[in-house]
Amino acid sequence: MFFRTAGWLDEDAGEWHLPVHGWVYEQQDSSVRKALFEAVLEEKFDLHVGEGNEANFSERLNLLIADNERGKRIVIEMAGRVHELPASSENGHFEAILRVPEADIAGFVEAGRLPYSAVTRESEGRSFDGEIRLVSPVGLSIVSDIDDTVKISNVTDRKQLLESAFLLDFAAAPGMADLYSHWAAQDASFHFVSSSPWQLYTPLQEFLDESGFPWATFSLKAVRFRDETLFDLFKKGTETKPMAIKEILDRYPGRTFI
Repeated sequence: MFFRTAGWLDEDAGEWHLPVHGWVYEQQDSSVRKALFEAVLEEKFDLHVGEGNEANFSERLNLLIADNERGKRIVIEMAGRVHELPASSENGHFEAILRVPEADIAGFVEAGRLPYSAVTRESEGRSFDGEIRLVSPVGLSIVSDIDDTVKISNVTDRKQLLESAFLLDFAAAPGMADLYSHWAAQDASFHFVSSSPWQLYTPLQEFLDESGFPWATFSLKAVRFRDETLFDLFKKGTETKPMAIKEILDRYPGRTFI
């Protein structure tokens, strides 16, 4: 899968910096791991998996325990050109920043966003598509948290937080989609910076789209459930978010930020 990203313009060089970020993985459906995790929820937090929440539990847990594919090289087609990306790392993620002349992408931009897709074998029945928003050097940008800002999560209560993350349908914070849409109508760009793990990107993105929030980039937390990075899931946002926010600010020095 490809994650939503935003590009920035080098006006002196007349070229766009276009970040491509994605994840190669094989989804798992391990009855043993699910049973263990379910037992922890029940014994430690009195949370129960049943008919009403089993679909949410299975979808989100299967993503969290997915098998990351290391050393995979992805090739994409963007603006009529083919680009080979760096190999995926041990967490299955691959990243690159492509530098493309402004004139070369002019005819490919759709509603301020540049689409691209993975180059696959003819026998591959699926397509893998991504988008990069082209953010102008000046304008309004919103950097937003997700939990208890646009999605009700009750992060100060561990039991309610786990129930929200794994069992319940996601619930939108009242009025926030309307507020963000009002800013979007003024051509604001949006960047979500959250302590949620990258593995939950798809359900989070789908929830925000369905709730009426504007198109946005995501900066989430990188964790692997097979090594010590698992403990990063419990790091405070004050330890993990400033670096992601600084990166956004540095890329758009002429924009106004909320």
